[in-house]
Amino acid sequence: MTMRKPDLFIIGAPKCGTTALSIYLLQHRQIFFCWPKEPTYFAAEFDGYRFIRDETEYRRQFEGANERHLAVGEGSTWYLYSKGAVGRILDFNPDARFIVMLRNPVEMVHSLHNQLFNSCDEDRRDFRRAWNLQDDRKAGRRLPPGCREPSFLYYGDVGRFSEQLERLYASAGRDRVKVILYDDFVEDVSGVYRQTLEFLGVPWDGRTEFPVANASRTMKWPLLSRIAMRPSRLRQAAVGAVKKTLGLEKIGFSDLIQKVNYKVAPRRTMDPDTWTMVQSHYRDDIDALSDMLGRDLGHWHKDETTIAVIDATATDPSVATRWRESGLIAKLHKLGAQPVVLDPQGGDWPDLSAVSSLRGLVGDGEGALVRVEATQLFLDIDIAAAGLARFRNHGGAYFTQWEHCRLPIGIGIRAYDAAMVRGSGAKTFAGLDDYLFANRETLSFLYDDEAHATYQQSLLDSRLVLSNGANEWNLNGFLETSKDTDGLRFEPDVAAGSVDERGMAAAYGFESVACATFPTYVMFDMTNKCNAKCIHCPHSVGFPGSDKPEYIDIEVYKTVIDQCRGKTIDFIRVTADGEPLLHPRIWELLAYAHEQGVGPVGLTSNGSALSEANAGRLMDSKIFMADFSLDAFSEETFELVRRGLSHARTHDNVRRLIEMRNQRNDPLKIMVSFVKQKENVHELDAFKAYWEPLADKVLVREMHTNVGVNDKTDAEGYGEAGRYPCPHLFRRAVADYAGDLKFCPIDWRGGSKLARAADTSIAAAWHGEDYR
Repeated sequence: MTMRKPDLFIIGAPKCGTTALSIYLLQHRQIFFCWPKEPTYFAAEFDGYRFIRDETEYRRQFEGANERHLAVGEGSTWYLYSKGAVGRILDFNPDARFIVMLRNPVEMVHSLHNQLFNSCDEDRRDFRRAWNLQDDRKAGRRLPPGCREPSFLYYGDVGRFSEQLERLYASAGRDRVKVILYDDFVEDVSGVYRQTLEFLGVPWDGRTEFPVANASRTMKWPLLSRIAMRPSRLRQAAVGAVKKTLGLEKIGFSDLIQKVNYKVAPRRTMDPDTWTMVQSHYRDDIDALSDMLGRDLGHWHKDETTIAVIDATATDPSVATRWRESGLIAKLHKLGAQPVVLDPQGGDWPDLSAVSSLRGLVGDGEGALVRVEATQLFLDIDIAAAGLARFRNHGGAYFTQWEHCRLPIGIGIRAYDAAMVRGSGAKTFAGLDDYLFANRETLSFLYDDEAHATYQQSLLDSRLVLSNGANEWNLNGFLETSKDTDGLRFEPDVAAGSVDERGMAAAYGFESVACATFPTYVMFDMTNKCNAKCIHCPHSVGFPGSDKPEYIDIEVYKTVIDQCRGKTIDFIRVTADGEPLLHPRIWELLAYAHEQGVGPVGLTSNGSALSEANAGRLMDSKIFMADFSLDAFSEETFELVRRGLSHARTHDNVRRLIEMRNQRNDPLKIMVSFVKQKENVHELDAFKAYWEPLADKVLVREMHTNVGVNDKTDAEGYGEAGRYPCPHLFRRAVADYAGDLKFCPIDWRGGSKLARAADTSIAAAWHGEDYR
């Protein structure tokens, strides 16, 4: 059998997401991808960095490729920078296709510098110093000892993407090149992944999970790594003796050092002056790249001047003594920001500029406005700097380390795009917040999604600690201080229109403080057993577990109901991935909720098991509402749609319940529903005309595919086009017959499981990492 040649090449640029994309492609069953990446075989001019130099050895990397693989590839991120690699690739395989990933070159070379320093190819830890050494290094001076490829240190050249891309287009043509911007990859990794598969002619594999790959790392002890990665004979002899003594002969010393000497951490932030210097170098190249790609990349070279506004609206100048103690002003300077006090009362703020309004504060040159409250003594400069750096590269309107963040209140910052602030015309931050809320559908919001603290710690408010005695004025210092301090909980904003999980007002969020604390809508999937095979239901085609009937455990049900006691519950819905009345203890369970004072409770059923005796039991259970899925008016259509059920029996059961309810003058609400589909839509008017005088409500539902279990063509033309967010995701929790807590009741394949109900409370799952 002829060995397959690679026909897919991810060729750059470094630090632009290529490792993550390579991993995702590697895991596709119909793609063979060389691993580890970076063989760099075709970049002959970078010989010191090439991991494979022999063609036979290179071909051996693809021995596992076979006929089922629709693409065979490798990733070497220095091919794009190389002036000869693409030509050599095309000589090797004229059918080669290329993927190029690019990002803001300022951010890219800064990240690359961090990587080269960690790999000991760079010896200057400070990026600005390394940047300023480029001319010397091009002349062969001041090169790091043992640097594998000096041209990688020519940061100004490495980041000139338009020149590199133009060279690629000239050799390969545009039709065989896919360019991916890192901004798009971060914003919609799933969409970019699917577009990449389309480019390769490979079908989507259903992948929806995309874990982070290749997180930033930093060295704890640089000298230790340099000794490990640039070994001398003396060091080798010494290490060999130690390893033999300890019985560790089989462990690579360099590998061991790599494990113990590196930690995942955000790289050092770039100061604004350096950013401006580097950005000006790339300005013309960014413009050329923008024209080449037909994309507006203006946000890649905007001015990064930052103003930090200390909001003193609710305090007075006496708080400035605390600023000196905590070093707040020094922190803001380290952030690269110009501190200004916002004080509508016109107080005296020594040594600081003060303004009475935001209006006119930011000019045309400013890039961002950072908001800090006067009582943020524990502002954590490292967390704030990492957040601000992310915001600078995002290009959005608003970044926050307050709402929807795992941080105690007051530890982080809020940042606003200066142009947006000017356009808002707001004088105060309250007015600016109103503007954001009113325009939330058109503005871009960015939240800090790092888990800096636990959920319980995020409920604390660092602004309440104004006394002396902190060892550190940062997150760790506050958490240490708060151990012995009571009353540091944030007070929820109960009047807010939407809130985060702590009850803090947010442009996007939970519909109430109660909902943020605990789901106000709890659903039970009682069983997967059904006595029907309705054509719009997965029971008509089968689903995982449909051949093994299960029922919700009595103790699981009661435990969940018990957890709902004393909570604000808008609705308890008892339904099933089948027919809930088939649960052998259904009446006991319905009554239990009422006995515990939990409700209102609603039951959804097909009505087929609602005998006269069961109708009495249903009313005795004191539930609030019963919803019967009927979906047809005539017998012919009913038995076509709701296969396995009798029209006459079901119809009579529901009519009898209505009559019994009326005779008893029972408060039970009765609803009938109709799922629109091509087989029954012609009967909708007749259905409504018949049932509206009898039932309390007739509900017409749109057809859907049950997350792809049913044929999607069944739903075409019977619902609104497009995709819409689930209205219940952040108000509802589901407990099912398998003993799982889930966030989606129509998840017939079990992909939305959060935890086992016997092991985790609803509240813990609600505030767990999956919901974040």
